[in-house]
Amino acid sequence: MLLPFGFYKNSRIAECEIGSLCITLDYVKCILVSRSVVVVPSTTAECLAYTLYGMNIHDLYEKVSKNWLGEVFEDKILFIVLRKK
Repeated sequence: MLLPFGFYKNSRIAECEIGSLCITLDYVKCILVSRSVVVVPSTTAECLAYTLYGMNIHDLYEKVSKNWLGEVFEDKILFIVLRKK
């Protein structure tokens, strides 16, 4: 999943250790398998956005940043992989 993040918004996930327990917004317990900060715009960000969501990174970033009220970084996005516990 791709998440916008900032100094406060989703910062705990950005700093979380691999293997840590995470609880999603819909209260599903998951294990953090992997995470990476991806520069926006980039070919990597474009590939992930099209693969995961079927849209370009600009449109995706605009859509998800509106859903997450608060200040987020505009030049990077967090890519995380979770596994249900």
